[in-house]
Amino acid sequence: MGENNNNTSFVDRFAEIAGKIGSITYLQVLKNSFQSIMPLFILAGFGVLINSVVFPLFADGSTLTNLQTIGALINNATLNISGILVVSMIAYNLSEFRGFGNSISSVLVALASFFAVMPITVDAPAVGSEDTLSVTDAVTYDIIGTNGIFAGIIIGFLATEIFIKFSRIDKLQISLGESVPSSVSKNFTVLIPVIITVGIFAIVASVLSVVWGTDLLDIIETAIQEPLKNFGTGLWGFILIYSIGVLLFTLGIHHSVVTDSVLKPVMLINMGENIEAASAGEEVPNIINESFQIVFGQIGGHGGTLALILVILIFSRYAPYKKVTQLAAGPGLFNINEPVIFGIPIVFNIVLMIPFILSPIVGILIGYFATWIGFITPFSVLVPWTLPPLLNGYLASAGDWRVIIVQLIVILAQCLLYLPFLKVAERSARYQTELDETT
Repeated sequence: MGENNNNTSFVDRFAEIAGKIGSITYLQVLKNSFQSIMPLFILAGFGVLINSVVFPLFADGSTLTNLQTIGALINNATLNISGILVVSMIAYNLSEFRGFGNSISSVLVALASFFAVMPITVDAPAVGSEDTLSVTDAVTYDIIGTNGIFAGIIIGFLATEIFIKFSRIDKLQISLGESVPSSVSKNFTVLIPVIITVGIFAIVASVLSVVWGTDLLDIIETAIQEPLKNFGTGLWGFILIYSIGVLLFTLGIHHSVVTDSVLKPVMLINMGENIEAASAGEEVPNIINESFQIVFGQIGGHGGTLALILVILIFSRYAPYKKVTQLAAGPGLFNINEPVIFGIPIVFNIVLMIPFILSPIVGILIGYFATWIGFITPFSVLVPWTLPPLLNGYLASAGDWRVIIVQLIVILAQCLLYLPFLKVAERSARYQTELDETT
């Protein structure tokens, strides 16, 4: 009895700590910001899909090349400006969280600060050649695209916090009087904070350029982005971080605290690199990316609960589980599994928590191995997480039917994993029901 109390106490403390972490403003802002721009990233994936699969069905040669301009321009309008999108959304959402009444000005200041730290001279590829040229007064998609995501995150937070801090100092506010329209006076009120904030970033960037011959974006990419990317999208680092997110879900804390805040930036960088490679007809480099997680890590939702639904429908004779599953089967096909998680429940259910955490690991390992040996290629199309399994794999791979085979193997393996734990959970539930009836 004492041991059970100790276990319960530990779980409660862990859940409390995780809940406090999940409520951190910066994590909430980061999650909301990526959710806001996700439709554009999905659009970028479909740009690759039409270029790689649809257009080649009925066109070739110069006609195909001309048609593929559509997908290229979609890519430019989405992934290739992702750094700008991220810095804008972070500035807006952070201002809203802080209760700051001029969120649009925060966006403008963050964008200006982002451009203030960009290098004056950049290397750009020459047309029709493999050589690169040094160009001044130019901004490349390489800088403001997926490679600029982490810079956008950091500068978005810093610039917005600095701007809000100075904007709330009364002595720095310019008042034009009540006779001036509020739409005009509102912008002049923050004039000095705008100058200070953008000026700080411009001064820092100029010192780095003149004294050390570098720039802030390069420092962020080298010191922060690449190490986090290498760990977060390496097999074991990805499994560790993703499993923590799944564990939190079993404690009633949404997985997005981890997956959206920690993994999504680095996986979108990998996704962007894959899309660029596929668009250029080159070998797709990154196995682990956003679509990989969706296709192999969350079949039926986080925890691989489509397998649990299938196992209950086929093998279970326990009426409460059957009723919940019949209601949850429809949403489960679209990877929405809250009805299962809270209806069975899996939350705080020690028996089912185990396969719930292990099931995605099984899917990730099988998918990774199938890609590593070359049976399937890394994904180059970003798919919505609500697409049904099998269809999402087919589309993410730009039409490779072998991905469907791998997903079916994953589902079978997850069913075998869930089955013995389901039997134990049923016995435990029946025992608890009988105990309640006798007391």
